[in-house]
Amino acid sequence: MKQELDRDKMMKELIDKNKFLTKKSNFNFKCNACGRCCFNQDIILNTYDLLRLRREFEEPTMLILNKYCEVYPGPQSKLPVCLLKFNNIPNEIPNENISICPFLKPEFYKELEDLLAICDSKEEFDEKSKIMIERNTLKTKGVIKSICSIHKNSPEVCKLYPLGRALVFDKKKKGALPKTKYFEIPKDKLLCDKECFQCKATVKNYLKNNSLIDPEKEKLGERYNKLIMEFAQLIINYKGKFEDYTLLSLYLQNFDLLFILRAFRKTDIETKKNVINQLKLAHNEIDGEKIILDILASTKKIKSINQSLAFKSLMKQASEKDLKKLFKNLLDVYDDLLLNLKEKYAKKT
Repeated sequence: MKQELDRDKMMKELIDKNKFLTKKSNFNFKCNACGRCCFNQDIILNTYDLLRLRREFEEPTMLILNKYCEVYPGPQSKLPVCLLKFNNIPNEIPNENISICPFLKPEFYKELEDLLAICDSKEEFDEKSKIMIERNTLKTKGVIKSICSIHKNSPEVCKLYPLGRALVFDKKKKGALPKTKYFEIPKDKLLCDKECFQCKATVKNYLKNNSLIDPEKEKLGERYNKLIMEFAQLIINYKGKFEDYTLLSLYLQNFDLLFILRAFRKTDIETKKNVINQLKLAHNEIDGEKIILDILASTKKIKSINQSLAFKSLMKQASEKDLKKLFKNLLDVYDDLLLNLKEKYAKKT
């Protein structure tokens, strides 16, 4: 993807010229929620982003992935990467594709959702929603302002924008966790209004205003990123021989499906078909009961995810503390998964 190549080039320049910002650095920006950054983007979701989407929609990972995401092997790491699916929109300019975030909605979207809930037919909704849209556009002089409909649970890369974030290792400290560094995305690549840059602030102010200052979460994030790098290194070390892509994807992205898989042996034929179909939707190479049984055999050796934490964090009223507890539990499981995979492939060489 072109955007991935552009990011790689920008990251190399940042590291070479050491252009990273500290929390005390000036960052004169205040978002006015214009929504222009919600078009034509590649939004990579990490595990914590998926935890927030689960909380937002009160739906398990199987449904979140099927509705809003695409999981594919990373071009370099070959790790399962979770990409937010943008919706293509009609465009009259030839050879110009425009896509929009599925969570960008009209400012009055809640009124529309309430209306949809009480209407008995599509015709009734179409008629009443037309009146509602006309009423709202009259207030705004014909302009329909769009906003993020999941702002509290939006991906961290969205909360950060137009700040970027990178992971940097201290070469002098062997085995140390990577440190999070910040950088400013070049203004010529932004679509933000000029007035957004007229405030006086620092990186710390911006992070605080967007609920991104959380020392405990930062430490968990650094641990997560180190694990991701180790999984990627494992795949590189056993290039062509690595056969656990689906297992990794289940743990990193589709972990709710693991609870269903555990009951697989005891279920009836119809339920088994449903489980296989769920796997096929999220993992294209899954085909048949044997592969599922092989995955089950692998999961037996790995520490279990805490099901009560997983259920509690699925609720809309779940706190950030609840999410961090499950995230920490997942990291403990990932540690065990990594150890098992290292032992498995070491035996094969």
